[in-house]
Amino acid sequence: GGDDATNFYLAGSYTFGNNVISAAYGRLDPGFRGSDEIDNYILGYQYNFSRRTSIWAEYIGRSTSNPEIGIQDLNAVSIGTRVDF
Repeated sequence: GGDDATNFYLAGSYTFGNNVISAAYGRLDPGFRGSDEIDNYILGYQYNFSRRTSIWAEYIGRSTSNPEIGIQDLNAVSIGTRVDF
């Protein structure tokens, strides 16, 4: 059955000046026959122009060694601007 699933996630960030770098890693073991672990990872950067305005970019990845079960590897990049009112 799927009642033996395990999951963990580790995340951290470091701020220096107006810069923030961040990283995260997680692993999911679905716990059912024929499944394989899924690894998730994120690397990010943020620049704070002020207390209200920042820009950021992230790389997001997911990998599994058993794509036959319908879960594919994933790589993505996201960028954005944030303004707090």
